[in-house]
Amino acid sequence: MSFSMTHSVVLPYPIGRVFNVLSDAEHMERLQKLTPEAQDFSLLQPDSVSLPNDALSSLNHGYNMPECCPRPRESMGTSPEDTENANMRIFPRARFEFSGTVPILFGLINRPLSVSGAQIVDEEAKVVLFESGVAAQGIQEVKLRTFHEILLPDNPNGGSGEPRKLGTEVKETIWGSCPFLLSRYPFYSDFSLQGSD
Repeated sequence: MSFSMTHSVVLPYPIGRVFNVLSDAEHMERLQKLTPEAQDFSLLQPDSVSLPNDALSSLNHGYNMPECCPRPRESMGTSPEDTENANMRIFPRARFEFSGTVPILFGLINRPLSVSGAQIVDEEAKVVLFESGVAAQGIQEVKLRTFHEILLPDNPNGGSGEPRKLGTEVKETIWGSCPFLLSRYPFYSDFSLQGSD
């Protein structure tokens, strides 16, 4: 069964601060542990991948995952030729895994869970592409997260002479798939919404 969803939020902080927290590998463990099932987290050795310049910046939010969407967990590498090609860029990739247990049948059974994932970041375009999966259950998801700086509405309590503050709109689209039977368990739908939020 395939699924997709899009949501957005406006945060009252400048884009530099928001992007750093939601893209830097140093914050990944804290973000993943917002999912109660993420009990043991490991950040793996980072590497880099070679992709076309606009591989991330050209991706659009939509019901279907774009055909040109890179898959961060795939074993893409870099070669000396890639650094010489003007149409290619080297993007940093963070890889991680976590494990824990998930309650099934209203908590009567706790099933072990092992998730692996990776994310690629385009700092210039302010785009994060995230992929994770539960191999044993055939679950996978890809998240496209974009960041746009906006002017926040005027503060109704502030004076008219105060400058308007900058905020950040974060938009995230999730594309995923899982076996139909597993889609009936509340955890799996929760996982797709909370996996990296």
